[in-house]
This record gives sequence, structure tokens and C-alpha cells, in this order.
Amino acid sequence: DATAYQEAQRLYENEEYMSAYLALGNMSGNYKDSQQLEAKCVCNITRAYYEDKDYKEAYNWLAILKDCKKYLPKETDTSFMQKIQIRYAENLINTEENKKIEEGLEILKSMKSTSEIKKLITKAEKQLKQNKYDTAAKHLKNKQYTQAVDGFAEIKDFSDAKKQWLTAMYEYVQTNKGRYEDVKSSDSILSSVRNGVRRFYGYAE
Repeated sequence: DATAYQEAQRLYENEEYMSAYLALGNMSGNYKDSQQLEAKCVCNITRAYYEDKDYKEAYNWLAILKDCKKYLPKETDTSFMQKIQIRYAENLINTEENKKIEEGLEILKSMKSTSEIKKLITKAEKQLKQNKYDTAAKHLKNKQYTQAVDGFAEIKDFSDAKKQWLTAMYEYVQTNKGRYEDVKSSDSILSSVRNGVRRFYGYAE
């Protein structure tokens, strides 16, 4: 352990933080201030990724840093930790992919609210609604009216979604007039038809 510690210390002094961190990993237990040295390595590795704008890798190391932060000297500046979370969440939001946006939103909502975080949360929520709108609009264009109705119904307060929601119901009714208009719901009718009848008259209202 003494040899591994000395090697890690040498590497740390040469600013080879990753190599120093790996050298400490070869130790069988704690030796002298090895926990503090390890924490300092992790802190510098995480900060370096952040400064290189590799926010995904910085965020991955952030979890390790949180675990060993208590061993850092009190004067250590760790303000970049929150900045990593914000920048990583922002990158996720900018992908415009629902799953990633939701992940970014979850990160932001877990943090102490600031004006910047509030703006990003608003942006994420707006993008999620836009994605739902685009999907519903695609259903409407493809004459998949029930999917369009359901999609627009979730976001009636967004853009002209309420108008499109009404349009989708109207188009469904017009398309199915001949199919359901003269059919009465009864136990003798197949459940799929009964559901269609209910939907028809529900939309027609």
C-alpha cells in the first residue's frame, strides 16, 4: 500500500489525476490520507471534463465525487458540481428526444430552483408538448383520428392543439358516419363496434 500510495502521490503532483486515481485503486485498504488524495483526484478529473465541456462524462464522474466529497479539504471549490448538472440537463433537453428531455427535467427539478433552472424547466416542458403536438399532427395527417384526438387532448393549452383536437374529432365523425350512425349499442354488438359507436357519438357531441 505504501508503494501504491507514493506512486499515486507522485502522479497527482504531476497533475496526472486519472493515473493517480487508478494507482490508489490498487491499494488493499486506506493508507495515511489516501481517501483525501482519492477525493482530490476525482475532483480534478470531474472538473477537467467540465472545463472541456464533456458534460456527459463530467456528470458520470459527479456521482463518484458526491460519494467522496466529504474527504476534500474544506477550502476546495466545488461550485462546478451544480454547473455540471445544469449543463448536462441542458444538453439532454436540446436533443429534443422525449426520453432524454424527461431525464434532463428530472435532474433540474431535483435541484434548488434558480432563474436559470426555471427557464430550462420551462423550455423542457414546452419541448415535450411540442413533441406531443407533432406526433398528434402526424396522426391527423395520416387519418389516424383516434390517436390524433388522444394526443391533442393531452395538450389542449398548447398552441392551436384545442382547434386540432376538435378537427380530429370532426374528421373521425365524418369518416365514420356510414359505419356507426344507424347502429345502436347493445350487448349483441361486438365490443369493438360498441366502442366505436361510443367514440363516434362522443366526438359528434
